[in-house]
Amino acid sequence: MRTTTIAIGALALGGVYLATRKRPPEEPEIGMADPEDTEPPEVGSSIGWATDHEPAIVQVREVFEPHEWIEDRPMLGRFLRCDRRTHAEKVAREMVRQVATSAGEARNLDPAEIRQWADEMSRDARLVRAAEDLLHASGWNDETAGSPIVERRGPHGRGIDFRAVHDDQPAILMRGGTPRRNLDSAGRVVSEARRAYPLIWVPQLNHQTFGAVILDGAPGEPITCSGVSWANGTSAAWPPPVVADRGVIRGKS
Repeated sequence: MRTTTIAIGALALGGVYLATRKRPPEEPEIGMADPEDTEPPEVGSSIGWATDHEPAIVQVREVFEPHEWIEDRPMLGRFLRCDRRTHAEKVAREMVRQVATSAGEARNLDPAEIRQWADEMSRDARLVRAAEDLLHASGWNDETAGSPIVERRGPHGRGIDFRAVHDDQPAILMRGGTPRRNLDSAGRVVSEARRAYPLIWVPQLNHQTFGAVILDGAPGEPITCSGVSWANGTSAAWPPPVVADRGVIRGKS
């Protein structure tokens, strides 16, 4: 089996290290968000796609390791394999819980206090709604499963369709293919034969900004991906480049 060596920026190590294919997943770099960089996307557009835009399909050769990137429960900075019990608010609450936990750990708070505080934050309706909006607006989620006819939608007018009407994205990624969208721009199913639940990306949130806004009263939005990026500079609202660079095929195109 061919082994490729790549350079990955590692914040925790304060530098660059070399890793082979069998490496822990690349973690995005986190820095303080710009308080002014928190405007939601306009209705009709999003971080991902608009109906008048066709994304370029890029051939990607790097191997996608599902065991490194796909989880069966919500985890920031990982894909979530959805099932019939998955819904946006449930995922958003866990996103808030995890970013609050990371913020507390970064400040060396007592573990028991962190758990209690994180639980309180996960019940804050405003924080949960903000996390849900980011989940819906994430480019990958919008491109592969975004629909204008679902009940819960983001500020851009679309939301994730959690029904089992999608392509088996993990299988496509494993064989080196390009992910495929099985909904048209109006949210209608293109092929009734495809029966997989969606694979959604849980954006990596900025715990430094969360702590600064909630605990220190700093200006800005506490739930944000701003200031969090992959080594190539792309936002962690998107999956890692090994997936995002493949683009998305729509319907039968």
